[in-house]
Amino acid sequence: MPLSGLEAYIMNVYTIPMWRGQGIATALLKEIICFVREIEAKRLWLHFTEVRAAWFCFDFKRNGNGLVMI
Repeated sequence: MPLSGLEAYIMNVYTIPMWRGQGIATALLKEIICFVREIEAKRLWLHFTEVRAAWFCFDFKRNGNGLVMI
């Protein structure tokens, strides 16, 4: 049975090259995940143009053209 209820979407996270590797996107994603849990969303979708290993540290799973966290 599919989940129903509130869902959240993150579209195209991007960090300019000179700021990469400093944990900026990771910190932002942590805050977003906390917020999504607070509002009790059933899913968090992450759409991207380039796969980053960091996304999988947050328990996202591949789903079509993006990632999803349930």
